Amino acid sequence: MTLPNAKSLQSNSALLSVCGEPGDGATAALIQGLVDTAASVAIIGHERPDGDCIGSEVALCSILRAQGKRAEIVNADPTPERYLNLDPDAMIRRHRPGAPLGANLVFVLDSTDLKRIGKITPEEFGGARIVDIDHHPGNPNFGNVNFVDTAAA
Repeated sequence: MTLPNAKSLQSNSALLSVCGEPGDGATAALIQGLVDTAASVAIIGHERPDGDCIGSEVALCSILRAQGKRAEIVNADPTPERYLNLDPDAMIRRHRPGAPLGANLVFVLDSTDLKRIGKITPEEFGGARIVDIDHHPGNPNFGNVNFVDTAAA
């Protein structure tokens, strides 16, 4: 499969629904519907982020911004120095404990459950809808929409 570039994403916000494996379309369409109606999006990964977490966050944030969304990455822990090159546009900010995220849609990436996101609490999500995207066994499907594929790396 050829991945789309940012320009094609701007002109085709429904593109997400055709990416992935056969059978993923319904979940992708639900996610795209939440994205389409969101004014602002926060993306959160697990505590002590590693390369797959940061890479996933930056890729999703880039796609959302290319679609014209106000999106930012908020992590509980700082980005390790060896991964700073994955965020050349400084999309990631460090969470301030107790501060609301200020988004109406939250993507939680690469986190088995909400305990794994560190010192960011669900109360700080406000009334935001949650999209859980993960690949770890044991994920309890904590989001309003869950895309959990334990066969994916």
